Amino acid sequence: MTDPSLFDFFAPVVEPGPRFTDRVKHFADEAIQGRRNALDVCRQIKAEAERQAHVDAARDAEVTATGEGKVRADAKATSARAARLVAPRVGSQRARILTAIVEYGGCTDHELAERLQLLDNSVRPRRSELLEGGFVRDSGRIRQHRGSSWVVWQATAAGLSWYHSVHSSPAA
Repeated sequence: MTDPSLFDFFAPVVEPGPRFTDRVKHFADEAIQGRRNALDVCRQIKAEAERQAHVDAARDAEVTATGEGKVRADAKATSARAARLVAPRVGSQRARILTAIVEYGGCTDHELAERLQLLDNSVRPRRSELLEGGFVRDSGRIRQHRGSSWVVWQATAAGLSWYHSVHSSPAA
């Protein structure tokens, strides 16, 4: 008769990383082979799970608490900060959207889609990235399109700074 693995018992509690998984399997093997008391192994596994959960929570809080840019769910804090600071690249959809917002003095997603000949579903994610990056903000104004109210987005100081750095003509 084989005992169910203690790892299988604790697996739903935490999403283990490779090191955590290896340690839990090690403790379970020791209990199965009779080298450790099963109750002691359960306590050790619980402590490992709590330690791993604490490490994961600290990392997640560091990455997500400040609303940093779009990155993988398991990104390191430095990657999240770098993503937030990335300015729109000239020629990208984000750059085109930010340029239109600055040049028209504010636009709704619908207006951006029409003016740039993009789909609404292409505009919203790029504008959301600009919002998360601190380049645009809700102006507090609303315009009506298609019988719905749409937020008018305007450039922030960072958005205007980016625009002027990209669109300024060199001194003659």
